[in-house]
Amino acid sequence: MHILYHKDFKKDYKKAPKKVREQFKERRTLFEQDRAHPLLEDHPLKQNWQGTRSFNINCDWRVVYRLLAEGVVEIVAMGTHHQLYGK
Repeated sequence: MHILYHKDFKKDYKKAPKKVREQFKERRTLFEQDRAHPLLEDHPLKQNWQGTRSFNINCDWRVVYRLLAEGVVEIVAMGTHHQLYGK
């Protein structure tokens, strides 16, 4: 799998606490190995995020990404559930 990183994600990543950045790296590895792994809780998003998907970093932090082509994804954002979805 080839992963691209959107500029917005890069900003989000820099702002995230160190522990969350470390957890992201672990989950990214898991994501690369098996997008359907149950720990990721990967799912499609709706409304403002229509056309993207999300996976969990931990109980509150999420990663939003889009599939660009077979084996190519772009990670577009990272944040808490509230930061991303306003809920």
